[in-house]
Amino acid sequence: MDRRCNRITDCPDLSDEANCQITQLDSSYIGDYEPVTVDENYDIEKVSVNVSVEVLDILQLSEIEGLFTVSFKLFMTWYDPRVVYTNLKLDRDLNKLTTIEKETLWKPVVVFDNTKSKLITQTDERTLAMIN
Repeated sequence: MDRRCNRITDCPDLSDEANCQITQLDSSYIGDYEPVTVDENYDIEKVSVNVSVEVLDILQLSEIEGLFTVSFKLFMTWYDPRVVYTNLKLDRDLNKLTTIEKETLWKPVVVFDNTKSKLITQTDERTLAMIN
């Protein structure tokens, strides 16, 4: 079973790489709605999202204007209890989501409020999404 869904076709009929999606969603899942739970008083508890930034390079710095431009990686982690995860591997690199899975799942949006353009996070072809 270690060779199933490892992105290497080991079976002549390619069946070891069939049905290897990582996420299973039921028909009531709506990716536009953030995951919530309710406590014993039926009060809504929103999902906790952990955010961290790795600065890759300082591209521009103006002490006089108090402005800087950086290149960075943004990391966000959260748990969506509405999703069932399957075919997970110990090697985290094998737990990358497909483009369709990335588009379907709820994702938090970060607004960079202190920027000129008030940019927000977007999911595109450069977005790497994986299950830990």
